[in-house]
Amino acid sequence: MATQSPLDIVPRVDKFWSPGNHSQTPSDFRYPLLILETLLGNQHVLVAELYHWMGLILQEQLETQRAEQCFVKFLCNRYALQREQGGSTLQDSTVLQAEVSLSHLWQAQGISSSRSFEMIRNLQESRQYDGRLKKQKIGESSIKLHFKLGYSQQKLERSEAAERELHAMNKDLQNRNVGLKDWNKELQARHTVRSATVINPSSSEELYMLCEDDNELQTKLMNVTKTKDRAIKTLKKYHQQIKDLTSPDRDDSDG
Repeated sequence: MATQSPLDIVPRVDKFWSPGNHSQTPSDFRYPLLILETLLGNQHVLVAELYHWMGLILQEQLETQRAEQCFVKFLCNRYALQREQGGSTLQDSTVLQAEVSLSHLWQAQGISSSRSFEMIRNLQESRQYDGRLKKQKIGESSIKLHFKLGYSQQKLERSEAAERELHAMNKDLQNRNVGLKDWNKELQARHTVRSATVINPSSSEELYMLCEDDNELQTKLMNVTKTKDRAIKTLKKYHQQIKDLTSPDRDDSDG
């Protein structure tokens, strides 16, 4: 930043103060304000905000406690924001210089030294607390992110395992379906052969061969065959009796 004299900054400071209060502005306010502007690296938005609050204090539009809260917010939040955004590098010693400058500003307002030191201590404690709180929030966010990542990884692994199991089940069902289709074709072929054979059976042996894999059919076929054999024997017996009775060589005296 280019070197500036205290007078160079006065118009920019005065534009936040009413003309009526300008004559009451202590001359020793201007140098600490210039120091603060230098510490901020000439970041015009932040400088303007600081001067705005200072102007309100000088106009007594804010109570001292409210003004203190505004500076706490300014130092703790704005400086931290500057460091995060890389706008300027503010070391602890630099912040300490800013606090000293603020102490001078408050003393110029007529605030006692003890009260000024107390306000500075409050600023320091607030900055330290904000730092711890920020680290704690970062730690908590990191832990939450870690658990979310682990949970997502577990869900992914379970999902992949379920997908593999489903793929294996699907493949097994496909194989079973192919087997069932083949068995169904074989049954249909057997049924066709059996139907044709039953309509025109050529021999009992052929029927037995066709039914060799079906115990129930074999049993039924055996029962039918036995019945047929008995009927054939009975018919042969009757036929022989009839033949004997009608034979011309039959001796009537035997009867």
